[in-house]
Amino acid sequence: MQSIAIDFPDWAALLEFLRTAERGARCFDIGRPPRLGQFVLLEVRIGGVPREYLRGRVTSLLGSADDAEWMRGIEVHFLGTEKPKLAYLERLATGRLAQVRREPRLPVLLHAAVTMDGAEASDAEAIALAEDIGRWGAFLRTSLRAAVDAHVWVVIASGTPLIGELRIRARVAWAGPEGLGVSFVPFNETECGTVIAWVDALTDAVLANPEAFCMADG
Repeated sequence: MQSIAIDFPDWAALLEFLRTAERGARCFDIGRPPRLGQFVLLEVRIGGVPREYLRGRVTSLLGSADDAEWMRGIEVHFLGTEKPKLAYLERLATGRLAQVRREPRLPVLLHAAVTMDGAEASDAEAIALAEDIGRWGAFLRTSLRAAVDAHVWVVIASGTPLIGELRIRARVAWAGPEGLGVSFVPFNETECGTVIAWVDALTDAVLANPEAFCMADG
């Protein structure tokens, strides 16, 4: 299982790629190539800075077995569910969208729970699935209904004992039939550091083994 970096020197280079690539990308200098059909996570970087993660599957191997290792490459087709992210990157590259997101969101699928802030202890938590997690927020697929700017308590389980769970107060930034987009609201500097450390540990784990955390269907 691999995560593969795609580096662009600037936004103009990314825009050229997005306008010429049909369904995916060709990646070279990746060491040992993954197998055909394998799910991979592509890390789009601008000037070395990660901007977004795109999910795809290997559709062909480029080169032959007797090529030098650095000449080998793969062709990856993006999953259909990545179209909104590709459109988002294009809007950023053309300057039609302000670069307000401070880090790429991890395309994970983790068990979570959400409760309205101030709810009685007897009130049941609403189950959720946490997606697109970053240092400053996440998207929660849940049946819980909450107004924009309402505060909720969120518990996200990493699924690994080493990382554990994140429990954090959050503000509802977006609400719709699919769920809630929330921004984390750390209580103090210590809690802020805890959130950052948890997300950074999750990021390392996802990049080491994307298939264990990321949604691969679509």
